[in-house]
Amino acid sequence: AWVIPGTASTWVIFTHGRGATPLEGLRIAQTTNSLGYPTMLIRYRDDARAPVEDGRGNFGATEWPDLEAAVQYALDHGASDVVLAGASMGGSITLALLQNSPLADRVTGAFLDSPLTDFGQVVELSAQDMGLPAFVTSAAMRVASWRYGFDWAATDYTTSAATFTTPMLIVQGTGDVTVPPQVAGDFAAAADPATVTLEVFEGAGHVMSWNVDRPRYQALLTDFLATVAPT
Repeated sequence: AWVIPGTASTWVIFTHGRGATPLEGLRIAQTTNSLGYPTMLIRYRDDARAPVEDGRGNFGATEWPDLEAAVQYALDHGASDVVLAGASMGGSITLALLQNSPLADRVTGAFLDSPLTDFGQVVELSAQDMGLPAFVTSAAMRVASWRYGFDWAATDYTTSAATFTTPMLIVQGTGDVTVPPQVAGDFAAAADPATVTLEVFEGAGHVMSWNVDRPRYQALLTDFLATVAPT
């Protein structure tokens, strides 16, 4: 992990998406650092230079203990609590921690950029875009479960969206073809509106909302942090 020191008692911990690196977190670190929040940018299993599990990525189902270890590190090194941030699959890992970890009560907020909240839905929507019949997609998903032991239910956070109580801000681009905007929209619609806020960036691609409108992105993050982790 990389740790950028700060003066606040709340740490911000960022988890990047599949195929990315901690560099992805520098988008938010520019803001969190200027506001004084210590910021940690982590790696997790199957990353480059990290322990290999299966090389596939399990969209939070197996990776969340690595984020939990980062939260524990922050708490052991002076953090009173943490705000989690995640991009794409990093959002999946964040949601899995909030579902499974006893440290979830030390998380005061989650900032998610283009989060992959239901991998099965992403696969189904992508297959539809390619014109594949639904029965073909369903059969392929069953084969993945049988051959690789992939647990589709464990990567579906939308079904349980209403159970999340940690305040969340989701930013999502309408031009995202990797994780279609419908995925974040369905998660937000299923969640408690007092808990989850969805902010849409017109025309932004996957994790590109910061690139499309940096001032708005930074303002949203700043206001969210002031609400869930006032300094």
